[in-house]
Amino acid sequence: MKKTIIASIVLVVLGTSNVNADVSVTWENPDNYSDIDGGEQSQKKFQAEVTKQLEAYIVELSKRLAEGQKLSIKVTDLDLAGEVLPGFSQGLNSPRDMRVVKRVYFPTMDLEYQLTDSQGAILKSGSAELKDISFQDNIQSYQKARDPLAHEKDMIKEWFDKTFSQRVATK
Repeated sequence: MKKTIIASIVLVVLGTSNVNADVSVTWENPDNYSDIDGGEQSQKKFQAEVTKQLEAYIVELSKRLAEGQKLSIKVTDLDLAGEVLPGFSQGLNSPRDMRVVKRVYFPTMDLEYQLTDSQGAILKSGSAELKDISFQDNIQSYQKARDPLAHEKDMIKEWFDKTFSQRVATK
């Protein structure tokens, strides 16, 4: 299943109007990703919520790109921090599948990207294998610790900052 969402539509829905760059994110075959398992949650709903939140975050980061630039990202694999393990007991409840976050279950994401200027000339393109092996070493604020995708967002931000330096962003 190939799902393409134009991020600018998401911006309109969210009411954000301060957009410099056009952004599109394609989630290629998310059913085949390494780990986007919601445990006891509906898989389709969990998958949709994860992709929606990560896409909105990419759109937010893209506001730093120069006006007229277009960023296209195709995500080809995703492995969320943690691992869904079966049969954890929560109090008096019966055992349930639950995501357990440990150092050995670090987040990864594979993607392809292309940044173009307003005339369509390619400024930067390539593929990237994002991973954050030391994801648990980051100091997190209380608010950030409550975000279930904080580790993935940190990983994406680090890649974005390195890939789209100030030099590219101000062209």
